[in-house]
Amino acid sequence: SYTFHYAINIQASENILQRMNDFYQNIFKADASINKNAHGFANIFNTLLAFEPSLKARPSNLNFFGIPLETLREIEARCQEQEITYERTSQGIVFRDPSQNLIELTAAENETSPGFRAVLEATELDATERYYREKFNCLSKRTNNSLEVDYYGHKLQFFAHHDIASEFQLTNDVLERAKKTHLISTQHFGVVSFSKDEINTLVNRFSKDELVFQPEIANKGKEHEQIYTFTKDPNGYVLELRYLKNPNFKLKDVEKMAQQNEEVVKEPYTFKAGAKSCKI
Repeated sequence: SYTFHYAINIQASENILQRMNDFYQNIFKADASINKNAHGFANIFNTLLAFEPSLKARPSNLNFFGIPLETLREIEARCQEQEITYERTSQGIVFRDPSQNLIELTAAENETSPGFRAVLEATELDATERYYREKFNCLSKRTNNSLEVDYYGHKLQFFAHHDIASEFQLTNDVLERAKKTHLISTQHFGVVSFSKDEINTLVNRFSKDELVFQPEIANKGKEHEQIYTFTKDPNGYVLELRYLKNPNFKLKDVEKMAQQNEEVVKEPYTFKAGAKSCKI
């Protein structure tokens, strides 16, 4: 299964990253960490959550589906032990994390593995449907005012709206800073476990102008080698495209590498002509 990455801003407050880290470890038994750049991470249900404190942040909805019933019962029991207020629904349970993000866990039906559902506003449903079909070969379900995209085992749920939340917008200043630093400071999402052949196939579907910056390789030849870039969909949402040599990495291993001050060496990456393509 593919790992979905969802990077959001959270309300800045005292010790918020440590409280988030403890929460996700205690309730989900998650692989969680805080890096030296003051970002928090938690890896749960094939989803890598990333948290960046911000004074302008608003709570987000974190919706996970396909959760085994036994796992739901275990999480409910941990909520009781930690005195976390939760509600049962007809399909699962709902509660909030320390940053007031609403977490909704839905029991498995026909899914083979858990996934993440991103609920998003869309100004252009037709263009959005066409974009995800042509660029990513995604199947979708459509109504007059909504669109559900099957994004590599995860779901992007778009609802027609006249405007998009500002925290997701890639403004000109953020864009220019991203081109220089190759870091994205706005909220974004995407898959971070493509194979090298898959990311080659995907990148070749985009023109140079459609990418925020040209693909880059970091830690070449090492265990944590990765190739990545970013693009935008028709609504302005920033999508991450990333290959990881070791998709089963542990956050604590990456944190340890950072604490040892190992330099992350980055360089431009160009896919060779005739590189193997794949059906994705």
